[in-house]
Order: sequence, then structure tokens, then C-alpha cells
Amino acid sequence: MSTKDFNVQIMDSSELISRYLDGDLDDTHFAELQKRMADREFSRMLAEYSVDHVSYYELGLDQRLASEDVQVDAAVTKSSVTPWPAAIIAIAACLLVAIGWWGFGRNSNNIRRGTSVVESSPSNSIAPELGEIEQRVIGKVTMVKGRLAALDERVKPGMLVHSNQSFSIEAMAGTIGMEFLDGTAMKMIGPAEVVCSVENGQKRVTSQNGNLLLSVKPQPPGKPLLVVTPKAVLEVLGTELAISADLMTTKLRVNHGHVLMRRIEDGSQVNVKADQKATVSPSVEMHAEQVSQLPDTWEANFEDGLPESWIAGEILESSPGAVTAVPVSNRWGLNYTITSNVDYTDGLFQIHEDSYLNYRIRMKESGFYQVLFESRRSDFQGVIPNHEYQETHAEWMKEDRWHTVSIPFTAFRHSIANADGTWPDYETRSRYPRMEELVPFFVQFSTLGDDLGLSVDRIWVSRGMPDGTVAE
Repeated sequence: MSTKDFNVQIMDSSELISRYLDGDLDDTHFAELQKRMADREFSRMLAEYSVDHVSYYELGLDQRLASEDVQVDAAVTKSSVTPWPAAIIAIAACLLVAIGWWGFGRNSNNIRRGTSVVESSPSNSIAPELGEIEQRVIGKVTMVKGRLAALDERVKPGMLVHSNQSFSIEAMAGTIGMEFLDGTAMKMIGPAEVVCSVENGQKRVTSQNGNLLLSVKPQPPGKPLLVVTPKAVLEVLGTELAISADLMTTKLRVNHGHVLMRRIEDGSQVNVKADQKATVSPSVEMHAEQVSQLPDTWEANFEDGLPESWIAGEILESSPGAVTAVPVSNRWGLNYTITSNVDYTDGLFQIHEDSYLNYRIRMKESGFYQVLFESRRSDFQGVIPNHEYQETHAEWMKEDRWHTVSIPFTAFRHSIANADGTWPDYETRSRYPRMEELVPFFVQFSTLGDDLGLSVDRIWVSRGMPDGTVAE
């Protein structure tokens, strides 16, 4: 036994908690703290120790306590305590009051239509209760990209993953990769809420919302890996697959092998084989179909209202058929956005060297706006985020009228965040060199924190610039 293992074993609860609250735990001791959270007495002790450090209501506001019995005063300011300590203390406090948790989840529907995010626990959580599953190591984190929600800021490559571990990714296209002990690999692409567990040798991935890419090793007989979403259960024996899920829809695409997809509502099921896909949704008949080549054109108009799957936007009362930007709150501030659906599994369209993004736009005030798209590689081997086009105080903005813009995709500039979380100047960024390998999976218009009355009434992708449009 190594000295490090021995130290973890003999550290008593009071010392472990004290060092934790002082921010003096290494990753090994932190993993031990997580395991001890399964013990109610340890959680009670942690909650009591926390009284001198933070306000209970501040924790409830900042870390989204899972208990419905805890009422949080929205006027309370955020705590200055670092996110991970607050998260663990919040769990302990929740156990102290409500006895039982699963949590940390953010219902993706809270930001649909762009209303301010109100953090709450899912009313019909499909995750198993803590204590029902052994708290043992089931794998490790292999990669982390993008900004993660506060509860996952501690996650980094090499961190051990324990059964019933939850992951929360708030940022669009933020990614966490993990590997189970048998080599089964999974990528979680944000926004996502995922819980990973192993019970009696059977793996279970519970996804309340988000996008998953799995490469599953052959599983033990009678114990397929289960992927559970609000609408479907997927039984995976060994394959490569992509999944997109939210409260209303689950999409599956199988690249290799086969997957049994079962609809929770009525138990009906379909066997999805290699190069096939299937969808569980109230508006779509469930059946397996061949994966077809992505179209190189795409269009969204709003004559029939804002599509149900779109994340942010609101139909403009003065101009039916047009959608306007709405405020969306997240931990980085307030943004006025129009955001399409996120379709990681199928993608929206294929990009070519002569592809253009076209849109009819109107702004009540002159200022800054940007168009953003996120993408994955066509072979599913990575997310390529942050492709932006920006305009500031253009002449057409001063006229308060509809204006048609056509942007070649080659004009979009790609970037990644600096190590300190800031972004390089837009002028210093360059286009992504291999546009043809990109598959966009959502599009967003934004004026960031300024309400400039940005509206669009049509968005479409074309090969070549359409007649009658103005190239920017």
C-alpha cells in the first residue's frame, strides 16, 4: 500500500472536512470525500461545519439545492465561496433537511423561449437514489473542453469517476470525456446533465438532456449498457452511437453494431442497426431508417411560430413570422439571443467552399451583433466550436428596416478561449481550415448584453450567394 493511500485511509472525518473547507484537499482526498458523502452522519457533520463558512440561503441560491422543501430567497446575493466546496456543502445541507438527493441538474426546458433560467430539480428524476448504487470507482475523466457549469469546475483529465457521479455542462459545445473500466468511452457535449453509474456489473448512463457519443465495448451477457433519457431506454451490447436528448425528444444514430431502442411511454421498441437512426418524439413515428447524406441547403422561417425545439427567441408581435432576441440568463451574465435547436446527432446541414448563410435581419438600435454556429466533425471525432461573424454599427442598422445579409461560411472566424478564460480579439482569429469536414448543429444570433431589438424573419443556407442579396 502506498503512503498516499494510507494517508487517505487514516484521515478522520473532522480533518477531512476542515481541510476541504480550507481548500486544502488534493484530488485523491477529494475523491475520498465524495465517497464518504454516501454516509448520512458524515453529511450531517459537513453541514454543521459549514455554518461558520457560508449562509445556508446563499448556498441554496448559488448551487441549486435539489430539495423541494428548501425555499430560496432570490434576492440573496451569491456567496464568495468557491463553487466545488459550496456544491458539496449544499448536498450535505440537503441531506440534513430532506434526507436524499440526486441533483445538480438543470432542466434544459428552463431556457426554452429564452426566459431567464430558474434552477430547479427535475420533478420526475429518472436517476437512481444515492445509496442504491455502490459508491466505487467506475472509470476516469479523459478530457475536458470548454467552460463547464460551476458544479463541474473541479473536473479535469485523470479524475476518478465514482458510481452515481453527475456531470453538468452549461456551455454550448462544452465537452467532458470519460472512460469506464472496461474501455467503454463516452463524450458528453453540452448543454448536458448526465449521471453515470454501475450496479451489479451493469452500466447505466442517465441523460436528462444533452448529447452523447459512445464507443461501447462488448458487454457481459444479459447486462447491456443502458442509456436512459426522459423518453427512451437504449440497450447497448457493443457499438458506436450518438444520442441527443431533451425532455421531449430522443435521437439515436448508430455508426457500428446495433442498439435496441425502447419508448418509455408504451414500451414499443425498435432495433437500430449500423448506419441507421431512430427518433422518439410525440410528433414522429418511431422506426429505424437509413442515415442519409446531410443536405447542403437549410431553411428556418417562422410563419407557423417559433419551432418547439428552438432554445431561445420570441415571435415578434408587430411582425408575425419574425422572431426577436430574448434575454437568457446564465452564470456568465445576460445575453439577448435567438438560438436554434441543437441537433448534434443528425446535424443541420453540410458546408461547402461555396456555402452561404443568408438571413433577413432588423435592429431597432445600431450596435454590435454576432452570428455563431457550433459544429462537430463529420466523422464524430470531435467538436469544433466557436465559429463567429460580427458586425458593429453597420449603415443599414440606422434605418430600422428589414435587411438581407449573405455571409460566405469562409468568412466565419474560429477561435478557442485563452487559458485565463478570455477570448482573443476578433480581428486576430482566422477561419477553420477544413470547412468541408464540419457539420453545424446549432445557429445563434446575439447582441450579448444589449437589447438592440434584433429580429430575423428568415434564415437559410445556400450554395453560392442568392440573387438579390447583399454580400457582407
